This record gives sequence, C-alpha cells and structure tokens, in this order.
Amino acid sequence: MAIGIAMALGGALWYLYGLSLMEPMGAAVVWREELRYTQILQTGLWVLYSLPGILAVVLTAGAGLVALPAWASAAGGRWLRQAGRALLVAALGFAALAVLGLAVRLDAPVTGGLSFGTVALGTGMLLGGLGLRRAATGQQGTVPALMIAVGLLGVLSLLMWPLLYALRLLPVYMALIVYAVFGLSWAVLGLRARDVAETGL
Repeated sequence: MAIGIAMALGGALWYLYGLSLMEPMGAAVVWREELRYTQILQTGLWVLYSLPGILAVVLTAGAGLVALPAWASAAGGRWLRQAGRALLVAALGFAALAVLGLAVRLDAPVTGGLSFGTVALGTGMLLGGLGLRRAATGQQGTVPALMIAVGLLGVLSLLMWPLLYALRLLPVYMALIVYAVFGLSWAVLGLRARDVAETGL
C-alpha cells in the first residue's frame, strides 16, 4: 500500500516539476554567457521549482527499490533486477547532489542531479521491469510492462533537454507533456502496486 502511495504521489510531483519548466511564476535562473554560468535570480522561486523534481526522484526511486525485491518471487532475470536496483540507488544519489546544490545555491548540481537522476531512475525501472518480465507469466506481466513503460519515458527524458534548449526543435510545453505522461505512468503503476499488495503479483 505504501509503495503505491509513494508512486502515485511521486507521479503528481513529476507533473509539477514539468509545469515548473514552463516558468508559470516567472524566471528563477538565467544563463550568463559572459560569465559562463547560470545566475539565480529569485532564490525562493528557484527552490520552489526544484523541490518537486527532487522529491519525485526520492519517492519514485525509493518505491522502486522497495518494490523490486518484494515483487521478485522467481529467479529469472535476477541480474537485471540487481542492475536496476543499483541504478535506483544512483538516482537517489543524484537527488542528494541536487539537495546539496540547493544548500549551496548552485544551479548546476541541481539541474544535473535532476537530469541524470531521472535517467538513472528510468533506466533502473526499465531493467527491473525487463528482469521481472523474464520471470513473469499471465497476469504477472502487467507490472513488468508498466515498469518498462515508466523506464522508457525516464530514459527518453534525456533526449528532451537538447531538443528543447540546445537545438530549439521542441516548444517548452513539450516538457510538460513528457513529465505529465511520466507522472501519469507512475500513478498507474502505483495503483497496480496497491492491487499487488492485496492480491499478489
């Protein structure tokens, strides 16, 4: 039950993080080309924009870490699940880096921590889902398929940043769509996790 709640809440926070990328309350940081670093314009707003992403990584990666061994009743795909758990731990490490960035008021570790944390989270869930799928049959395939979908969305988020900012090929609202779908996928997985807790995988 707690796993499902954490995943659903994390999914909502992923949407809020995507919304913050559209700067609904104004710009919090600006890139200074002459100084070659990002300047923080409004500390409070910058923290407000960053916290949903950090908390989303912590909740969803933490829930994934708890769920993987709980759902893995068969031996198939064990090394994939172990690799997935290692990457989920790495995602938590990147979240800690982002928290450190907030503490010392540096945007680079916050942005880097969230970007790489999302990719580590996605890759970890992808590998974990593939590992579970190797051992799953029948209705058991629902959870692995959802994990793989969540994982692919997290991995694809890495491609979104250069398309949005470096190459300018996507409008900013695409980030909101990506994170809204990512968050919704986590919420669906959380609901399925609740069912698993009641009926078994």
